[in-house]
Amino acid sequence: MLQSKLTGQSYEIMPSTEYIFADIQFLKPFDKSYRFTLFSRTRIEVDYKEQVSFFSGAYFSYTQKNGFGSTVLGRVNNAGAGGDWGIHYNRTTDTWSFFGLLAKDLTESKGYSWFSIFRYRPKINDQWRGYSSIELFTAMNGGDHGASLQRIRIGLEKGGYQFGFGFNWLELGNSFLFLNDSYGLFIRKEFK
Repeated sequence: MLQSKLTGQSYEIMPSTEYIFADIQFLKPFDKSYRFTLFSRTRIEVDYKEQVSFFSGAYFSYTQKNGFGSTVLGRVNNAGAGGDWGIHYNRTTDTWSFFGLLAKDLTESKGYSWFSIFRYRPKINDQWRGYSSIELFTAMNGGDHGASLQRIRIGLEKGGYQFGFGFNWLELGNSFLFLNDSYGLFIRKEFK
């Protein structure tokens, strides 16, 4: 789904100014053309007062040849459990990938969300690539803003490892109250 050429796992850890962030991802295609996939993700944040925040989700997707498709999501986090259904677009090349999902919350009648990840990996030479990613998430309930999250990574890639600077921002409510803004160094490993 996020990298149609990846069939394994990725792990990321980022000690930062507000918490330690960890992200574990797994992609399983059910056919050779990646039309049916299961993507699972678990994110954990442990702040320096030992407060834990977590999210775990499983995205089952069907993608057509043009990149559009549908996704069903089951999720659990600190606030409880739920599900979503939505329309996604997925596109991957050798240097960049994009996944975007517009979803309807199945447990909240007015709940909608947008989730996207864009990664850019330009080749520097035979061993090194640049690495950057931006992840965006926004949850709405009717006309009210629930939460927005941005995760940005800028760095280098070599031998399946990505490392560099990471930035996480979270805004809550209609006043866009900024919480848990965090900056740090990240290291990420992909297994193919």
